[in-house]
Amino acid sequence: HDTGPAVSPITKVSLECIDDDRLGETLDVIWEREVNTKILQDISLPAMTDWDKPHEFNSFLRAVRWSTTSTLSGDVLHCPFMGAIDLEPYQVAPAARAVFMPRVNLLIADDVGLGKTIESGLVLQEMISRNRVRDCLIVCPASLQVQWQEEMDEKFNLSFKIIDRHAILNLRREYGTHVNPWQSHPWLITSMDFIKREVHLRNFVAGLRKSDGTMSSWDLMILDEAHNCAPTGRQNYVRDSQRTKMLRNLSPHFRHRLFVTATPHNGYTESFTGLLELLDPLRFHRDSQVDRSSVSAVMIRRMKDEILALGTTRNLARRRVEALEVPPEATANKIAETLDEYITSRLQEQMDANVRMPVRFALTMLKKRFLSCPLAFHRSMLTHAEHFFKAQTDTTTEPDRKLMEIAVKRTEEDHADDLVKDQLEGQALTECSRFFSGLSKTQKQNLQYLLTQSEQNSLAEDSKTKVLKDWIENHLKTENDWNQERLIIFTEYRDTLEYLRHHLENFCGEDRIMQLYGGMSSIERERIKNAFQTNPQTNHLRILIATDAAAEGLNLQKHCRYLIHWEIPWNPNRLEQRNGRIDRHGQKADEVLIHHFVHIDRSDDEYLKKVVEKVQQQRDDLGGVAAIIEKNIEKRMLGETASDLDLLEPRIALSADVKRDIYDSRRNTQLSTLIEKAREYWEADPVIIRQVLHDALKIDGHPGLEDAPGDLAQKGALLRRVPDHWGERCSRSIKAPDGSLLKLVFAPEDATDRKDVAYVHLSHPLMKRAMEVFRHHMFTAGLTGGERLSRSTYTVVDGSLLPGPLMLLHVRLVAIGESGRKLHEDIQKIPFRLINGVLEQAQEEILGFIPEERDHPKISITLSEELQSAVISGRDRIEASLQEYRETHRPLIESRLREKAKDEKQKIRELINTRILEINKTLTRIHKRDPAQLKLDLDLYDQFQTDMRCLEERLESLKTEREIQPKIIEQVYSLRSIRMFPLAVEFILPSNMTGVNPR
Repeated sequence: HDTGPAVSPITKVSLECIDDDRLGETLDVIWEREVNTKILQDISLPAMTDWDKPHEFNSFLRAVRWSTTSTLSGDVLHCPFMGAIDLEPYQVAPAARAVFMPRVNLLIADDVGLGKTIESGLVLQEMISRNRVRDCLIVCPASLQVQWQEEMDEKFNLSFKIIDRHAILNLRREYGTHVNPWQSHPWLITSMDFIKREVHLRNFVAGLRKSDGTMSSWDLMILDEAHNCAPTGRQNYVRDSQRTKMLRNLSPHFRHRLFVTATPHNGYTESFTGLLELLDPLRFHRDSQVDRSSVSAVMIRRMKDEILALGTTRNLARRRVEALEVPPEATANKIAETLDEYITSRLQEQMDANVRMPVRFALTMLKKRFLSCPLAFHRSMLTHAEHFFKAQTDTTTEPDRKLMEIAVKRTEEDHADDLVKDQLEGQALTECSRFFSGLSKTQKQNLQYLLTQSEQNSLAEDSKTKVLKDWIENHLKTENDWNQERLIIFTEYRDTLEYLRHHLENFCGEDRIMQLYGGMSSIERERIKNAFQTNPQTNHLRILIATDAAAEGLNLQKHCRYLIHWEIPWNPNRLEQRNGRIDRHGQKADEVLIHHFVHIDRSDDEYLKKVVEKVQQQRDDLGGVAAIIEKNIEKRMLGETASDLDLLEPRIALSADVKRDIYDSRRNTQLSTLIEKAREYWEADPVIIRQVLHDALKIDGHPGLEDAPGDLAQKGALLRRVPDHWGERCSRSIKAPDGSLLKLVFAPEDATDRKDVAYVHLSHPLMKRAMEVFRHHMFTAGLTGGERLSRSTYTVVDGSLLPGPLMLLHVRLVAIGESGRKLHEDIQKIPFRLINGVLEQAQEEILGFIPEERDHPKISITLSEELQSAVISGRDRIEASLQEYRETHRPLIESRLREKAKDEKQKIRELINTRILEINKTLTRIHKRDPAQLKLDLDLYDQFQTDMRCLEERLESLKTEREIQPKIIEQVYSLRSIRMFPLAVEFILPSNMTGVNPR
């Protein structure tokens, strides 16, 4: 202004972040208000105040390279070296497939115990390394939350936070009542039953809404035990459970989805396709037909037997299944005969369909609990009789069919809390018992006999318990002293758990037995699990009695190779889930032994024995065979005509739905080759990894690693303390739980079966911190104190191999997309000739003449100054070369990005067009079908109507996506800029120039 006081000039400077924490983000600052402002050159060459030792220089370059991320990595995997795992080739298959999927929608359906959690972690690590995942939500049963947290932390150094009721209370206490827990951390774990509640699901979705009203997305969802969220199978149709509805609302908000289950198919095709639709809605919709090629594209399923057949695995045991024969017991056999007579007479009564279903359910419940234990049977008999007689005396009140149906349906869902499960089954038994008609004279006598005998024998020691005690004496004891073996006993009911504890505590001693059931606190659960996984030499625990709800997915194989099924579950899927607690990856024994009981004088038990044998034969098609076998078991146990198990195979649903790729030696070799290719590309050699860690410590002012003593002298190292500023996480990583110092090893085979070592991989806390130390020097140019790396070195070669000195400029190339997201990162070398003190760019072919072996003798101060001067004076030529290099490589990178975008757009279009065609066919087929039969069950008809509406809405949304998705992909791979940053300067000198002959 012409008038008024003078105004100081204000300069606004726009900055753009060039490091990974906020790459591409911009920030406007007022120059005059900043502290210690300084203008740097456009290219920040090393200060070259000193020469680095070549091993430190190489460690710097490797550390920077190991931390690069790129969407253009092709088939070169990074994940095999980013976890504390003794990797098997088959375990990288999901990651190898994921890198070529535009959207990672994978169903990992490997056999129980093959390491699906490890495979999921490898996929996650690979996606992180390709900059495709920056946040992840793991949804699992409540009992597995801590296990997932520990596995991700211990094996992959990924810190996940559990979101449950206690976590929300703590967050609100610390940050206020309006905090959204789903925005509190990029790596979260929650239970499927927690997030299915309306308030939590609503808060999750609310956290995705941006200020402009649009919705953001999470990158990856991992759904463990995904079969729990499949629509519930029924003969005529399938319906959505509460978990299904949760997943239907949740899954659209994730770019990538990883479903994990050992039992993907429950025997009903509509249920299977309903689960696949939630995994990949572009490929699937709920239908009675399956496109087998589409299933093969998203599902990975390998069986343990085929892995074992290759003879290459180090972490799997062979399984032996043996029946324990139970001798005749007069009283128990009389009760069994009377119960069967009561069941048969009740089912033979004339009754309409509305009554037959609740009567059948109640009788099934009585039979199941009789086969479990006397206490479980007695409590169910009391419930049945009490409410049957109450219904008979209260003639003014009709049994409530709607209430009964709701109660029965609730028992069909999986429950994490055994107390809730028992309550729901009790309620269902109560409501169903009201539908029974009056008693005949014989039925009355039978019912009274069953009540009296069940009460008298409820806590009596039955013949199974006696057989169990003999088994314990023979297998868990040696010369009357406890040996180092352990046993898991599985039961379906908490009543049976109580019964077993009653009989075994006095026999074995209280300190030898623990129980694990659904509903106990997570702290108590972890205490018991950790005790069972502790070495038997230091913990007296020998027997774990567990319910199905408690142990789904748990790792219990560390010191246990014996498992007993107290009763044979009628659902074979559950049988296999139990076996997988000890028959899994990491089992140290050569063989695991699985037992079940067979009463030698009962035909029911002989049938169940055949069920176990059939499950062993059909494990690869377990999903399909499960529903068929379960239905036939129910018929047989209720005295009805059941199919011969040997004739069931042609009816297995899964074999018709899925043609599984067999894992053979050819595929194993392919994956092994892929791992070795990655090892060579990343230089992931144990010696190199150790050297990088050692050099990072030295550069940070630490003495470095010491050689380990004893048998690890040539392989391991000791780190007595970490630098103070490396953090508590690094400090914990070098110590055992008892505080003793661990030896560091850098190859997984050196850590096998050892408790005194820590395996250091590229994602280990120490290596992560080491990479940060080196990356701290990536942009330094003498700006800060404490810089101990000059980013410049020299080496000397035989003068006959090199006509003159070379300079290699190591540069970091970063391609940034329009959204500011890093698309590609790489480390390149630009060669320069040094002619008469002047740098001139050389052809890249000259790199092939530089030998691997080079020396680093001391050179004269004069020569050192000449080399440094050449860089300073050649800054303009270096900058021009960088500009030329950038312009040369931009079209190449753009071309690769265009090809990737083109490929993804084509795949998405094909998927959408195919899905539109299939939905139209399905709608035409459904419209021709008369749904009158479904109207007999209003819930099923409502589900049918809902599915029809969803199909029609999906058809319209697909037409919109066909236009939108290609544009989104185009934008994702649109290149905004390429940045190049000089990392380091390396001179290659001929020996005649230095006066020193190389060795």
